[in-house]
Amino acid sequence: MRPFLLLDFDGPLNPHQADGIPPGYQQHEIVEGKKTWRVLLNPHHGAELNNLASAFGGRPSVCLGG
Repeated sequence: MRPFLLLDFDGPLNPHQADGIPPGYQQHEIVEGKKTWRVLLNPHHGAELNNLASAFGGRPSVCLGG
């Protein structure tokens, strides 16, 4: 059985409530119909998350709650 690693994206990985753009992050916009979301992403996090997944013997996956 493989362990689960649960991560909170909104906040640590997407500091969407930050004033401005934190160092190392890039701003992106997601548009869905009339709604637009600001997303702040650090391009280095992708490689770090893949390394973390490899250390746990799994692959990255996303679970969304509502």
